[in-house]
Amino acid sequence: MLLYLTDVLRSLEIEGLMWVKATKVSKQALSQRLNSLPAHLFAKLFEQVIERLAVKRSARELAPAWSSVAHELV
Repeated sequence: MLLYLTDVLRSLEIEGLMWVKATKVSKQALSQRLNSLPAHLFAKLFEQVIERLAVKRSARELAPAWSSVAHELV
C-alpha cells in the first residue's frame, strides 16, 4: 500500500484528485485521514483512486526508443 499512497500523494500534489484541488499533504496526514474513514468508504475511495492512476499510467506515451524495452517488461 505504501507505493499506492506515494502515487496518490504525487497526484494530489500535481493535479488534485477526485474533488480536491492540487495541494501538498504529508504521508502521515493522508494516512491518518484515510484511517479515520469507515471501511466501506475507504474501499470505494481506494478503488476509484487506483482506477484513475491505472488509466493515467496506461495513457502515457513512451518515446519510440523505449517502446521495445517497455514491451519486454510487460
